[in-house]
Amino acid sequence: MGIYKFLIPLIICISLTACGISDDARRADETKRPAETVSENENDPVDVFQAIAEDKEFDGKSLIWDGEKAQIVDDELDSRDVLDGRYGEFELVTLETRIGFDLVLPKTSHNSDLFMSSEYPPVDTDDEFSIETQDRFLSLKKEGAGTFDQKAAELSSGGGLMESDSSAIKSETGHKLFTGIIKTTSGENMAGFLLLINGEDSVYTFRYAGLGNYSDIRVEAFSAIRRLLNQF
Repeated sequence: MGIYKFLIPLIICISLTACGISDDARRADETKRPAETVSENENDPVDVFQAIAEDKEFDGKSLIWDGEKAQIVDDELDSRDVLDGRYGEFELVTLETRIGFDLVLPKTSHNSDLFMSSEYPPVDTDDEFSIETQDRFLSLKKEGAGTFDQKAAELSSGGGLMESDSSAIKSETGHKLFTGIIKTTSGENMAGFLLLINGEDSVYTFRYAGLGNYSDIRVEAFSAIRRLLNQF
C-alpha cells in the first residue's frame, strides 16, 4: 500500500507539468496579431512595378518597399472602417516655399522627420524646394515654360514610372500623375508619386516618395497634392 501512496502524487505531478505546456500554447494563441503580416513567401520575388500597378485601396493588403525589394503583406489598417488608422484625422503642417506655393501635409508617425528642419534642412530656392529624410522625399520643382508635353512624354517612356489615374486626386485639369520608383537627391530609390503640373506661366513637378508601406505613402502624397492643386 505504501508504494501506491508514492505513485499517486507522482502521477498527479506529471499531469500538472503537461498542463503547463498547454497553458503556454494557449498564451501564444492569445497574442494580438500585428497590423501587418506577411501574406506571401518571403523568398518569392515580387515585381515592385507590377505590385504598384495592381495595388488597390481598401483591399486589406499593402506593398512594403525597402529601397531594394518589395513584399506584399496583409494590412488590417487598409480599411475605411479603422477610424484611427491612416485614413483618420492628422495635424496639417504648412511648409512655405520661395517658389510661391505652400506645401500642406498631414503629419504622421511615418513622415514627421520632414518637419524637423534643424536635422533635415530643406533646399529652398526660387526654382526648387526639397527635403529628404531617411524614409521620405518631398520635392517641388519649377521646370521650363512650355515643356509640359515634352516632360509628359519623357516620364511616360519608362524610367521607373507609370501613368496613374488622376481622378484619385480629384483633378479636372490636364495635369498628369505618375507612380513608381523615384530616385531621390541622394540616389535612394523610393516608392511614390510624381505630379506634372501645367501651370499658367510654368510647368512644375511635385514628387512625394518614401520607404515602407506604399499605402501610407499614397495617403500622405494625395493629401499634399490636393491642397497644392487648390493653389493653381
